[in-house]
Amino acid sequence: MKKLTFPGILLLFCTFLSCKQDRQKVTLVFNNPLIDSCTVDIYHYISGEKLRSTSFTNLTGEWVLDSLPTDMYVLSISWQRMYIPHHMYRSSRHKQDLNEQFILTKNLYLNPDQESTYKVTLQPSLDREQIELTEQPTLSLLPNGCKDCALSEKYWKIYENDKQAKKNTVDSLQHKMAEAVNNADYTQAGELNKQIQAQSQAGNNSPDMERNLKQMIQQNNENPVTTFFVFHELYLYRDFAAYKSSFDQLAANAQNSKYYHMIRKQYEKL
Repeated sequence: MKKLTFPGILLLFCTFLSCKQDRQKVTLVFNNPLIDSCTVDIYHYISGEKLRSTSFTNLTGEWVLDSLPTDMYVLSISWQRMYIPHHMYRSSRHKQDLNEQFILTKNLYLNPDQESTYKVTLQPSLDREQIELTEQPTLSLLPNGCKDCALSEKYWKIYENDKQAKKNTVDSLQHKMAEAVNNADYTQAGELNKQIQAQSQAGNNSPDMERNLKQMIQQNNENPVTTFFVFHELYLYRDFAAYKSSFDQLAANAQNSKYYHMIRKQYEKL
């Protein structure tokens, strides 16, 4: 079976994005006064197009977004770095090559029909310098009455868990390699280094993630959020065979999504 072509799916996406959709106001509420002088942007998740941008003296208050349809977006909060990690400075050939912007991002599904106000929080609450030094805080979205948004968060959690599992594997291998070097077992260290490189460069989903993702799709096969994630996997890996059964399971409101029609058109061309 043929794989999904990138130009084809992107062309279809642009066509559907330009179609008329119901657009309503959405309000993002921030309460992170320790973060000052920052820029907040909204991007479309698939196209990468910057749709909205604003700035805050401190990250508190409301940001009203006009005319955003139900879809998946990326929220970006950025500021001028106060601290440049040594590894970044060391790896840069020239100082101007350094990324002097620190960026926090959050994937967020907005559905104005279910909820018009979304609270964005930072856990734990830290100032800019502490965030840069620890690189641990995460942005959270409290969608209140948005059931589709809550389902989206569950899907993204599957991706986060897989990413963390891969990191844990690499950390364990690095620890073993360090022990091998300390014991002057350079043959073993070399083999472990190969495994580290393979794990670090692996771009595909792990078998556990594939299983969890497809189970979630089966359990929520009537929800349009599920259609987005089927599209998302095809968009990333462009392999129709892997998700044919998942696509066939989509029913009811899941088939009303623009992403469903885009995928179906690609299947019809195979």
